[in-house]
Amino acid sequence: MKYKSFLQSIFITVLTCFTLLSCNGGENEESSFTGKGFIIEGTFKNKLAGQKVSIDELLPSGLKAFDSTKTDEEGNFTIKGIFNSRSFFLLRYDGGDIPIYLDSVTKIKVIIDSDKKEIYEVKGSEENKKLKELVDIGREHFKKLDDLQKRYPKMPTDDSSKQVVMTEFMSIMNGRKDKIMKMITEQPASAAGVFGAMFMLPTQDLDLPAYIREEYSFYETLDKKYEKQYKGLKHYDMLHDLIESAGATAIGRVMSDINLPDPKGEMIKLSSLRGQYVLVDFWASWCRPCRMENPNVVKAYKKYHSKGFEILGVSLDDNSNKWKTAIEADNLTWKHVSELKGWQSDVCRKYNINSIPFSILLDKEGKIVATNLRGEELDKKLKELLGE
Repeated sequence: MKYKSFLQSIFITVLTCFTLLSCNGGENEESSFTGKGFIIEGTFKNKLAGQKVSIDELLPSGLKAFDSTKTDEEGNFTIKGIFNSRSFFLLRYDGGDIPIYLDSVTKIKVIIDSDKKEIYEVKGSEENKKLKELVDIGREHFKKLDDLQKRYPKMPTDDSSKQVVMTEFMSIMNGRKDKIMKMITEQPASAAGVFGAMFMLPTQDLDLPAYIREEYSFYETLDKKYEKQYKGLKHYDMLHDLIESAGATAIGRVMSDINLPDPKGEMIKLSSLRGQYVLVDFWASWCRPCRMENPNVVKAYKKYHSKGFEILGVSLDDNSNKWKTAIEADNLTWKHVSELKGWQSDVCRKYNINSIPFSILLDKEGKIVATNLRGEELDKKLKELLGE
């Protein structure tokens, strides 16, 4: 892999986030403005006239143009209007952009350096004061990433040097995450906290629930803390849905019940298997990786079944004959169920299943112990729980 491509592959996720969080900020002041609507007053130092300034709503799905203006001869501008909801916006201009939070009673003032447009000072609401803290965290860690990239103009070819780069990269990213989590945890609930929690998420990872599961205790606490005040804020609502979705397979949670027909049409409940360690194995006859993994699962079943290990195979097949044939051909002698709806199966939505094979290991009380254990990892975990 060429060095440039390597850098792109490890930095591309966070560069998108830091585009919004790489500016400098000054002290904020509380506004006495209590009118209906919002007012953004701004100025470019050194009288930068004719500069286009716009505000775009920052929706979970992307940017949506809202309003724009141009600076006067003194470099001043004003954008005001009625906004009966609340949301995050980007104040955008040539050379920079500023994240802001607006509602129906917001007044802020922005002072931008005409020569270094990424440098600005913003004064206004308490929410925007807290956004500045996120901006500072983003700027600090973006600089570290930039320094790392500059120190490696050519990627070393040996594995140990590559590992050095990745280790330092992960240290920077974890440092950023830890600071945002600390800010959100220690401060009262705020829109800025919602903003920070969203920007902890990887921007190009389609399996966001899997990421949230890694820090589920933090996200679950955040959700409870923020729900009353910020329900209805688009970003919070999206985050809430992701947290709920991730909770379906979060470690330590009791897995919600499954009640589906087996190959004979008889209903089987997952909860009926309580008292044993249970592997809920999502698979399908048409899934080649699943079929390749099946011998490992068979081996684990033979080794640990007598010690209290059970399996419930949940198929994403849509053809009954192919499903039954695969069960017999692969010698899958445990219990099986299926809706026979393929990817339209309700279990896909309920448990965030977007790829198979996927498995969930439950303890005797039905609590989730681990997810997606395969081969030696499954054997190692079962040995830990049930002994040789």
